[in-house]
Amino acid sequence: IDSKKPTQIFSSHLYATNLMIYLVKDIIRLLSRPDVPGIFLELDVMLLLSHALACKAIVDNKANQTSLEQLSIVHWVSTSILKDLTTPPSISQMSRSAGMNTTTFKKMFKQINDQPMYGYWAAHRMNEARTRLLHTNESIKSIALDLGFSALSNFSKAFKKQFQVPPSFYRKNS
Repeated sequence: IDSKKPTQIFSSHLYATNLMIYLVKDIIRLLSRPDVPGIFLELDVMLLLSHALACKAIVDNKANQTSLEQLSIVHWVSTSILKDLTTPPSISQMSRSAGMNTTTFKKMFKQINDQPMYGYWAAHRMNEARTRLLHTNESIKSIALDLGFSALSNFSKAFKKQFQVPPSFYRKNS
């Protein structure tokens, strides 16, 4: 590293996660700006290395169960699920796109994301609703319908279950 030449840090190759790609892009952006304090660059580099080490630990712990390719595919599926928060993902469709049988896919998804696929999708859906309640002037009904809820009451019930308060109370008091 001191010779300013690329150096292999890990004995095996790791796939880059979305966060790692974002950090690399941010590091490149910061390097192109001479007016940026070095602490920001150092922070991004440390975050990148710590995330790479965390990924390596996951791979090492799951070496007997999960290949790097499978890990990368499940991360890709996890990201693609979040592109459409209006329609619940189909486990059979996602497992087919991952090239795995449904049982293996469900097990790996839960192992990697710490929750089943539908729970992962639903949690991100509700977090998107919460973000929009806080940062937009959209009506609660508009947010509910835009996120695929068939009725405002269904959205309110799901929101209250996730955050322990109704969406209107959350918007007023946050």
